[in-house]
Amino acid sequence: MRSSTIIGSLLAGAVGAQAASVVPSDINNAIAAVNQQRAAHEVTPLAWNDNLANDAATWAAHLKAIDQAIHATEAQRPNQGEVLAYFTSSAGNMATPFTAAVNKWLAGGANYPAGGVVADGTESWNHWSQLMWSTSTEIGCGAAQATKGAETKVFVVCRLAPEGNIVGQSPFPNNALLARQNLAPGPFTGDLTHFTTGLGACGNDDTGLPGILALSHLKMGAPSNNNPLCNRRVKLEANGRVAYATVRDKCMGCAVNDVDVSEDVFKALYDDLGLGRRPVTWTLV
Repeated sequence: MRSSTIIGSLLAGAVGAQAASVVPSDINNAIAAVNQQRAAHEVTPLAWNDNLANDAATWAAHLKAIDQAIHATEAQRPNQGEVLAYFTSSAGNMATPFTAAVNKWLAGGANYPAGGVVADGTESWNHWSQLMWSTSTEIGCGAAQATKGAETKVFVVCRLAPEGNIVGQSPFPNNALLARQNLAPGPFTGDLTHFTTGLGACGNDDTGLPGILALSHLKMGAPSNNNPLCNRRVKLEANGRVAYATVRDKCMGCAVNDVDVSEDVFKALYDDLGLGRRPVTWTLV
């Protein structure tokens, strides 16, 4: 038995100049984000499949026609996994619906319990697990946009093959990384990114605080509160500079040696937040 997930959202400020189905860079960025997180779990990347994309686009057009976000039956999508999203906006066409959908689907990974299996298809991480499913190898996505009066609605559909989210199974049956915890101090070399601080996995509200760092969930392992890596100091070296930060959060989308830091730490090393992903060497001290 398989399961599948629908996710909806209201995007009051979404804007864009093109229809949802004609922005190739949006699709590329969305699939790259999925494969980045698959790589973090040491799962092979998904390859684009035009047939799956055509099936997804056809179903998205059907959803537009009936103005409902409902799944295709298994007979209508044999051996294809499916994730859906729909967005409504009062600000016109959406420029990046695929990236918006993928970001919401991937966010569900924060709720995944180490070693968890699909029980009944209602799990809050169900859409994320289909995208991470280790035996799924191909993906294709499509979207359709409808406008009624001042409201724009976009339906996004992705199909994956072989189908995942099999009840009673885990997305990572042969992968013990999610339960791993690595307390080695390093040094390690990975990528540096930045984030806006908030309530962290270590159980603290760090909103607006400087000097905050999130380690990869693959480095920290399953525990959150009372994790021995919480509140460890980290020395970061990059661009000929040195900065320090404190572990207060867990990065679900980071590869094992990547770190995510508060904006002040990133600027201390690279000045410009717009640089995106940059190399860094870091050590627990």
